[in-house]
Amino acid sequence: MGSLCVVRRRLLKSSIIKILIMSGKYLKKVKLSMENCNLGIRPFIPQSSKDAVEPIKSIIGDDMDVCEVFGVIFLNQRNKSIGWYKVSSGGISTCLVDVRILMASALNCLATGMILFHNHPSGSLIPSNADMEITAKIKNACGIMNIQLFDHIIISEEGHYSFADEGKL
Repeated sequence: MGSLCVVRRRLLKSSIIKILIMSGKYLKKVKLSMENCNLGIRPFIPQSSKDAVEPIKSIIGDDMDVCEVFGVIFLNQRNKSIGWYKVSSGGISTCLVDVRILMASALNCLATGMILFHNHPSGSLIPSNADMEITAKIKNACGIMNIQLFDHIIISEEGHYSFADEGKL
C-alpha cells in the first residue's frame, strides 16, 4: 500500500507540472486540490447518502449558512474516499462549477468514483433547475471518463437531499 501512495504522488506531481505549464496560473487551485486527494478527509466507505453527510459538513465548515459551496469527494475502486476538492465557493444563492476543472482533479487523483455535494444557505433542500443541469453535465462527463457518479448531495442545516436516494441520478 505504501508503494502505491508513492506511485500516486509521483503521478500527481508530474501531472501537476504538465497541467500548470500548459494552462498557466488558473490551475494553481487544482494543484492545491491534489494535496487534498492524498491527505483528504478521514477515509470512509459510504454505504448510503447518510454516511457522507458528516464528512461533507466538515468540509463546508462555517460556510454552511453563509455562501454556497460546491465540492466533490473522490473514491477509489473499493469506493473508499481518497480525498476531496472544493470546486468553488459562490454567493448566497449560486456558485459556478467548471466541469473541466472538476474532471481534471478526478483524473489526477486516479478516482474511479465521486460524490458531488453543495449546500443551500437558505435551508431549502429542493434542487434547482441549475442543480439538475450541472448534475447532468457532470454525469455525462463521468460516463465519458469511466468514472462512476454515485450521488449529488444537497446539504443544509435542515438536513440533506440525495439525488441517488430520490432516483434523480
